Amino acid sequence: MKKPLVSPNLSATTLWISLVAAAIALVVSGAAVSRLTGRSMAHGAVRQVALAALSAGVTYGVGRAIGASVS
Repeated sequence: MKKPLVSPNLSATTLWISLVAAAIALVVSGAAVSRLTGRSMAHGAVRQVALAALSAGVTYGVGRAIGASVS
């Protein structure tokens, strides 16, 4: 018997909290890297979030293309 990847007891609120926490971490890490390289912190933060969103989208698309599902 397969166990679910995500607990069915988790709510949409939990998802949003996780997404916001991840976005904050991405903004902070992008700004930190930009500061170390002498570039604009805002540019680095936006770039980091955009690349993470792109990679999540590609992962979702590949999974959808091969018929993967989360149960």
